[in-house]
Amino acid sequence: LSLLPTPHGPTLLRGIVFAAAAASGTLRAAAAQMCKDGSQQSKVLPSGGEQRTCAVAGEHVQLQDFEGQQLHFIQIGLGNNTTFVQNLAGPDECWSRQVDWLLSACSEVRPDEVRGLAVEPVRRHADAMRSLALQHLRQVQVLQAALGEGAEEGEETEIFVLQDPDQLLALLPRGRQRRGLRWQFSFLENMSCVGREHPEFEELSRWIQERYGLLPKMMPERVEKWSWATMARRLNFTGCQVLLVDAEGHDASILRSMLTHCQGNPDELPEVIQFETRGHCDQVEDCSSEWQIIDALQDAGYVLLAFSHADTHLVLRTALRRRRKLRRWAAAWACTTCWRKNRFPYYC
Repeated sequence: LSLLPTPHGPTLLRGIVFAAAAASGTLRAAAAQMCKDGSQQSKVLPSGGEQRTCAVAGEHVQLQDFEGQQLHFIQIGLGNNTTFVQNLAGPDECWSRQVDWLLSACSEVRPDEVRGLAVEPVRRHADAMRSLALQHLRQVQVLQAALGEGAEEGEETEIFVLQDPDQLLALLPRGRQRRGLRWQFSFLENMSCVGREHPEFEELSRWIQERYGLLPKMMPERVEKWSWATMARRLNFTGCQVLLVDAEGHDASILRSMLTHCQGNPDELPEVIQFETRGHCDQVEDCSSEWQIIDALQDAGYVLLAFSHADTHLVLRTALRRRRKLRRWAAAWACTTCWRKNRFPYYC
């Protein structure tokens, strides 16, 4: 067994983490069946007579009332790929093994019964997911908003998004070059960032200019900013089983907003958290914010399952005691150096 000491508390097991996904194809098959069954189209849940809407670019989007229930899955930061909405109701080519593995930690996996929330600040991404959810997932809300701490009611912020990618693609002849640039744009479209350009955008845009002779640019859009408390109140839910955050440098801010809300509502803490730890939060906030939020989550009662320079996973200790399925899910982790299980945290 090889051990790696770190300055952040307990020793971490060195080696790539192996997680035995419970995805045996059942979730995928269920999603495919839902897509085929036209009778299972979505309807917004009743809201007890209260008008519940959210203004999106001047249009009003109906909000779900989750009636104080715990959600099964919340995903913050959708981009254009690997979302739980696509896993449950999308085509096979959009299915993700990683998302399926996270869904397997939930107590409910049937697409028509999963209570979920997908949050995305970029309108075109949110609209695409909302269209899919409305057709097939009757208890899933897609919300266009930027999430973070300290947001006031009705406050707006800027989100920087890729400007006119189709126009740039049209400047190249059809063939290998255009396909290559389209592939690069698929990364840039997932680099939308709140308040400033993505920390890695300048470097990648310069590379594209050198390779293709075209300079991609980011442009600002206005979007409403919500805190976790505002989101919980307006959608009327109490916590979730799985929280997946990929917010391009704003993961720590979102998790701090969640912890602030849950200080007075400890029963609403998410049971499983995955968030990105590629150093983007440290660049945006100019400090070691990623390890600071990991420490804060552990202080709030979370067990650090695994840290990597891609994603980090934590599970709520009280939920581990309470839910047998969650204990089995966590026990599937193993160190690929020694193959021991239940030796948290792992490092890879």
